[in-house]
Amino acid sequence: MPSYGYMISQVCARKHAVKEPLRLGTLRPADDPSESGGADALELLYGIMHGLVDHRLTTGSDKTRHLTIKSVTGIGRCVKFTYEIGRSGQASTITDPDDDSGSAPFNRSPRHIETQHHPRRGLLVLPDRSTAGMLVVEAHGRSTRRDVLRDELKRSFRRVTDGLILDVDPVADAAALARYLEEANINAINLRRYSIPHDLAENMGQAEEAGSFSMKTQITGPFKRVFLKRLQNESDVRRRLLVMNDLDYNELNVETQSGDRTLTMSVIGDQAPRFINVIGSSRPSDQDFYASVNGSVSEVASGLGVSLPSNWATEGWSPEGAAYRIEPVTSSEEDADGSGGNE
Repeated sequence: MPSYGYMISQVCARKHAVKEPLRLGTLRPADDPSESGGADALELLYGIMHGLVDHRLTTGSDKTRHLTIKSVTGIGRCVKFTYEIGRSGQASTITDPDDDSGSAPFNRSPRHIETQHHPRRGLLVLPDRSTAGMLVVEAHGRSTRRDVLRDELKRSFRRVTDGLILDVDPVADAAALARYLEEANINAINLRRYSIPHDLAENMGQAEEAGSFSMKTQITGPFKRVFLKRLQNESDVRRRLLVMNDLDYNELNVETQSGDRTLTMSVIGDQAPRFINVIGSSRPSDQDFYASVNGSVSEVASGLGVSLPSNWATEGWSPEGAAYRIEPVTSSEEDADGSGGNE
């Protein structure tokens, strides 16, 4: 059963072709002592997200994966937000199980979007005196749609700041993560394939691939530490581990436990691992979700050397601040004015 949790990413802003990040409260160099006159990244990103409410977003070449921001709330140095995710491109026939004639009251075309019932939750934290902030998105299993939201925020931020780059990195705190993995115990390793191989399907009397295939394994002894480090750092090791017993697996998940904290590391192909902070097997309430998120944000901020103000998640915004919004620009308009660009 998929677990519920969240993924934390590090957020930084910088000038094009410059590595050094800018201070988030002014979007000026970190050694610039000026406290006023610059633009606040939190205000800009809140305005961008507020303007995107109820606009359906997609990314890249896969236009079947959708995200719609449903609400944004400014509080302290944060933006709380909710978003719906959906998928299109699936043709199917919906039948009435109670009708003996087998009538089909509804046929779904590839245009229709199937949206998940519960909206996802997220938090954007941008301390004004820091060069690093955090983006937190809710995860069901390993699904977050972070890439769709990330790409839109990067594109819009570059447009409204005349070319500044917004970096959103998948691992928020490599040093703290390394310390965690040193102490963690591996609970389970799960290899998943999204469909059963054709030859196995034939042996089971199935005409085509159907269902899914997974295998759990245990690793004991000192090899556990080496295993985690190599998974994290070596793409060829990740690729080889996804082939076992002559089966090509799509995904490898490692669940670790350290004290009361559970972390799942997901590997897909030779891509860098994704890390999910696990809350539990059922969808948490808003109170439980944000209590866990706020605790993790404080831990990660400490590891990054980021100083969070005491009211970072509590101070209310003025009506004027809450009303601020930036009108979105379509991709075609962006291409026309040349603001799309590369990093």
